[in-house]
Amino acid sequence: MVYAGFWRRFGALCIDALILLIPTMVLGSLIPVAGGIVVGLFYFPVFDSSETRGTPGRLFMGLRLVTEAGNRLTFQQALVRHLLSYISGLCLCIGYLFNLFTAKRQTFHDLMVGTVVLHLPEAISMDVDWVGVWKRQMKALLRWGNFSGDEPVSPTSASAMAALEQLHKLYQQGALSEAEYHAKKEELLKKI
Repeated sequence: MVYAGFWRRFGALCIDALILLIPTMVLGSLIPVAGGIVVGLFYFPVFDSSETRGTPGRLFMGLRLVTEAGNRLTFQQALVRHLLSYISGLCLCIGYLFNLFTAKRQTFHDLMVGTVVLHLPEAISMDVDWVGVWKRQMKALLRWGNFSGDEPVSPTSASAMAALEQLHKLYQQGALSEAEYHAKKEELLKKI
């Protein structure tokens, strides 16, 4: 597995910050100080525990957030991780700098919750209905109270992700032509 480095993760966070800029300004004018926190609570944990396994910024950068075992995060795990990210940001962002010194490129909040951010450049797809993903996840959370429990990545999805990594290596080694690589990649992406 390829773990996401500091700058790629920082880029994803900047994209998410741009997406959240207007909602945060609007809610911040209605609820001073807490507006940004409220917006973040309904953005990061919801997307991180959804089928996309990440926010729009992360997916745009080719990143996926999973548990160390490769499972999809529960809402509870995603919420705790998000709240701990505020602690990572305190004290000169030292919690984020853990990423530079850990084998799995984990930040403080990743280590505390047991998550990793994977770099899967071949899984980048912007053909995602983000509003639909958010609505489905919110409905599931509200309907079933699915705030805990570990929902594993399906075996098909997990094997497809591993196959994507192997396919990319073969392509880099020159074992596959560009056309073969893209055809197989599209096939595998449908399984994720």
